Amino acid sequence: MLVVGTLLSNSACYYYQPVVGAARPGTVRFELTSDGTMELARYLGPNVRSVTGELVAWRAGDTLLVNPQWVRTSNGVAQPWIGEGTVAIARSDLSALDERRFNRRRSTFTAATVTAGLVSIALTALKSGGAHGGLSAGGGAPVR
Repeated sequence: MLVVGTLLSNSACYYYQPVVGAARPGTVRFELTSDGTMELARYLGPNVRSVTGELVAWRAGDTLLVNPQWVRTSNGVAQPWIGEGTVAIARSDLSALDERRFNRRRSTFTAATVTAGLVSIALTALKSGGAHGGLSAGGGAPVR
């Protein structure tokens, strides 16, 4: 049962949506401007063009406090961020800001499909004798 629960919880679907106004705490993805790439190189690494991480807070004055998790460089290489702590990023250093949202309809469909598949497999196994081992357990007369 634990396996089924794990499969269903991992089948949730998400999408990224552009932030309108202020973002709320959660997972965000953003693109840096050229100036932002240069300004934040000492914190994020050289040539970083986009970042995915956890938005901790949105300060007045349009500064985001982010715990980066992944960075993507200008040549397209994505890698885990190896820095520590929270990075303050000015909104003016961003060319795009998206927040991750839960897609309820798609997640429900995926969970239902996975559940139906698992039930189908279980029923097939039961019908073919998989629950009883398939062979006789030795109920006959002993050999002398």
